[in-house]
Formats: sequence, structure tokens, C-alpha cells
Amino acid sequence: MKNSLLLTIFSLSLLTGCGFRLAGTEDIANNFNELIFVGDNNDIFYKEIDRNLTLKGVHITEGGTDLNSHLDGDTPVLSCSPLKSESKALSVSSDSQVLEYSYLNSIACILYIKGKKPYAMNNRMDRSYLNKLGATLAQNTEENVIRSEAAAIMADQIIFRIQHAGLEPQKTDSEGQEENSNNSVTVIFNPTGGTTADEQTEVYTIENAEELKHLEELKKENISGVENRH
Repeated sequence: MKNSLLLTIFSLSLLTGCGFRLAGTEDIANNFNELIFVGDNNDIFYKEIDRNLTLKGVHITEGGTDLNSHLDGDTPVLSCSPLKSESKALSVSSDSQVLEYSYLNSIACILYIKGKKPYAMNNRMDRSYLNKLGATLAQNTEENVIRSEAAAIMADQIIFRIQHAGLEPQKTDSEGQEENSNNSVTVIFNPTGGTTADEQTEVYTIENAEELKHLEELKKENISGVENRH
């Protein structure tokens, strides 16, 4: 039995040394060892992502909130909205006292890698808790605990999705010219993301001036920095 155990350990050591990893032990640093992180660095979710990726060997560069200035480089960019929290009453007593609350936490992230299509990752977690004698302090403490747990859990889930993301390749200029003589332009609204319909990141591909005009009418704003294309 002892010899069998030693043989098993020795075999696993050989496999690991050759670059083989057991299922579930993939290190994200094998995919990339550097990442630009765009978002609010004071946010609890941002801090969880930053800490966990750093522990996995990824060098994090704070990208502030200006996403567009980082998209032309070779370094992958992760853009995340702050953790959003919303509390609402689930049940009320006969004397109008709230008995139970629902506490919803949500985030929205997008991973940008050169040559790949943007990869959107949205997550939400809803927890309920009992109102303890209507005490405001107890309610705030309960919500802070849930918020911290939600940030940690969703950070793990986002990192897992980054590790196993099925990224679709973007077409090169030559491929695009073969299909269409016009060069396309990508326009991004709300680059840092959000969790509501008005805040979510939107990515549009414009092929010509007519599409640009239509998008400006749709969004009711002038899109600067894009040349008219015919």
C-alpha cells in the first residue's frame, strides 16, 4: 500500500512537471500573466477580483475608468461595474412591520482580448434575511455580511468564466475586406458596464455612413471620432 501511494505521487509529479494539470487546477496565469483592470478600485468587488487574480500570479494594472485608451494594446483588459445592491421587503406583518427582506447584488464585466470578440459576463445573487426587531443597525450589519459574501462568490465565478471562456475570433481587416469593401468601426457605449438596461455595455459595428446616422438617431447623440464611410 505504501509503495503504491509513493508510485502514485511520483507519477503525478512527472505529469505536472511535463505541463499537464489535473482537472480543476488550471492556473489562469497560463492563459495570460498580465491584465489591465478597468473599474472603481474602491469597490468591494473590484478588490476581490484584484486580490484573487494577484494570488493566481496575474500582474494587475489599474486602468482607471477610461476603457477606450487600453483597447488598442496587446494586454487583455477586464472592465467591471461596481457591485450594485438593492434591498426590498419580502413580507410584512399585520402592523406594517417588515418581517423579511430580499437583498440583490449584481455585477457586469466584459473581457477584451486583442483579436477576440468582447466577452460579457453578468452575474446576480439574491439573498433573503429576517428583520430583527426592526433594528436599522441589525439590518445594515446583515446586508454588509451578504454584500461581502456576494462579492467573494461572484469574483470566484467571474475568474472561473475567464479561465474557461469560449472566445470567438474577430475578423481581420483582410477578412472583412473580402466580405465587404468597407472597413467596419466598433462603437462602445457605457464601456465600464452596469447591471440595469440603461447601464449595460453595448457594442455596435458600423459598416458605413448610413449605419452611423441610424445609430446616432437611435442613441440620440453625436458619435465623435468616427469618419463618415461610403
